[in-house]
Amino acid sequence: MTAPSTIVATLARMLDVLRTDSSDRDLLKSAFRDLYAAVEPSGATISIDVKGMIIDGTPLPHGLPGGGEVRIRFHTHGIGTVRLPAGVKPADLLAVVRLLATEPVGAATVESFVSRLPVEAALAILVEGPRQLPTSSDTRSLDHLSAPIGGGPAASPPPAPVASVLPEPGARVRRDQPEHDPLRDIEVQADLAYRREEWDELLGLATEVLRLEAAEGDESRRRRYSVALRRLLPKSALQHIARAALSEGRRAEATAVLKRMDADAVEALLELLTAAPTLAERRGYFTVLTKMETGTERIVHRLNHPDWFVVRNVAELCGELRLASAVRPLAERAFHRDERVRRAVAGALGKIGSTDALEAMRHLLNDVEPMVRLQAAQGVDGEWGRGLVMSIAVRLPEETHPDVLREMHLALGRVGTPEAVQVLRGAAAPAKGLLARKSSAVRLAAVEGLALAGGATAAGALQELLGDADAEVRAAAQRGLSRG
Repeated sequence: MTAPSTIVATLARMLDVLRTDSSDRDLLKSAFRDLYAAVEPSGATISIDVKGMIIDGTPLPHGLPGGGEVRIRFHTHGIGTVRLPAGVKPADLLAVVRLLATEPVGAATVESFVSRLPVEAALAILVEGPRQLPTSSDTRSLDHLSAPIGGGPAASPPPAPVASVLPEPGARVRRDQPEHDPLRDIEVQADLAYRREEWDELLGLATEVLRLEAAEGDESRRRRYSVALRRLLPKSALQHIARAALSEGRRAEATAVLKRMDADAVEALLELLTAAPTLAERRGYFTVLTKMETGTERIVHRLNHPDWFVVRNVAELCGELRLASAVRPLAERAFHRDERVRRAVAGALGKIGSTDALEAMRHLLNDVEPMVRLQAAQGVDGEWGRGLVMSIAVRLPEETHPDVLREMHLALGRVGTPEAVQVLRGAAAPAKGLLARKSSAVRLAAVEGLALAGGATAAGALQELLGDADAEVRAAAQRGLSRG
């Protein structure tokens, strides 16, 4: 018979590979071979309870490698026991483990889990719900819950009241006992809070772990806190923590925990941002995401999402975070069929400001929708925009929308190169010839652009306009010189 610790370790490794390296087929095959070799000869009954794990009726010590990860996946799906028969078929075992590695669809219940299994696997492998949690008035010991699956007596210490063994939810973590491990207490409390869906309490416990970590002086022991946080906060719990970040009262705590959970928290926030039903929620998750310091590489991948509103949200986020790695994927979305996506892409590329985006910005400056052209013009600025001066100059005679015309002249001013100033000087000059006419709005926009450009050449052009026949142009030129 395979050692219980081996079963747990091989199962935990397989789940980890499925969740983090599922594209590595060689690694998947190796992990599955090890797991199958451990359980196929004699089968295995794998159970969890509030104390830990039980393999084939044998309670395992807390802290066993892989035990926390397996318990989290069981909790996530609302599972208490999985019974693998001797000689289990590889396909049936793989189906169950693959499903364990995913997130639940709808309610986290055994019925929901089994309904998603292939019929053969559901018939061959028995999946049962969790054991009943003890209440605060229950005087049985927790060791009673660790009795062998078959119902026989378990070797255990004399019964003790539950309240003396396990802290009540919300109770302060005790640190006054010799050899006391506060992380152990927190994990037990978090286990209960997770199963009872008491998310505020879980957030408080995670915050306590951060506090303990900050106070830890021994660098070699700090990894324990990372491991504890991973156990406390699976993806489904992180989404509830992220929702707490929308609340004024818990925002600081929730944001600190999410930042500590890096890439996993980013993924949870992105899913919530995608599904947010109201603009207020979307802006809330958006704000939290802008504070994340790591894990942003997962954001870029969402630009390939089939839903336009997801791509729009992610494009805006890429711009706020100034993600240079997003420039090329964003540039590909400059041709998206939805105007709202193209507008968000134009805004994001302008904020990131990269020469790699020039071709996409040229396209957006000539978009069929004026609001897209306006957004693109508003993003042209500084050194990186030098390559767009001629594109704007060519577009100006064709542009008919007054807001876009004005913004394009301002864009030339923000770039401020000699070529840009020359275009502005020509646009600001009065029309020549008896029948020639030039829009006053265009001239005023060009004067504003010259004021933004600064420098001797722009100042000279403004000086010439002080004697212009148009009083508005004279006043605008005077204001521009005063700014300089």
